[in-house]
Amino acid sequence: MRTNSALFLLLLSFCVQAQTPANSVSTLVMQWKSSAFIDETTNDRVEATNNFIIDKSSTIEWNQATEDAKQLFIIKSVDNQWVDINSDGYVKYVFDCYNTEGTLTIRRKTGLLTVSLEIRGLPSGDLSLLFEVVEIIY
Repeated sequence: MRTNSALFLLLLSFCVQAQTPANSVSTLVMQWKSSAFIDETTNDRVEATNNFIIDKSSTIEWNQATEDAKQLFIIKSVDNQWVDINSDGYVKYVFDCYNTEGTLTIRRKTGLLTVSLEIRGLPSGDLSLLFEVVEIIY
C-alpha cells in the first residue's frame, strides 16, 4: 500500500510541475526563426529571414538578415502564460519603441506558429508584420 501511495504522489508531482509557470514560454530564452512575413498594412508577402530572440520576459532582439539590422526592445509587460508551445496558445509582449508602444505576439493556432509585430504611431507610419515561424531554438 505504501508503494502505491508513493507512486501516486510521485506521478502527481510530475503533473503539477508540467503545468507550472516556470515552464512557460515567458520564462525561457527562445529564438523564433522566420523565412517570410506579410506586411499587413499592404498585404505584401516578403521572403526574408528574421529572427526574434526573447530573453525570458526582459528583452526582445529582432534580427533582420536582409538589411543586416538589429533592434532591441525592453519588455514592459507580458500578457498570458503560454505553458506548452506544442499546443495552441499565445504570449504577448508589450514594449516601448520611439515614444510609442509596440507589441510582439507569438501564437500557435491550429498548428500554425506565427510572430506578430505591431508598432503604431511611428513617424514613418504604422508597422504591422506577421511572420511565419519555421524554427524554434531554446
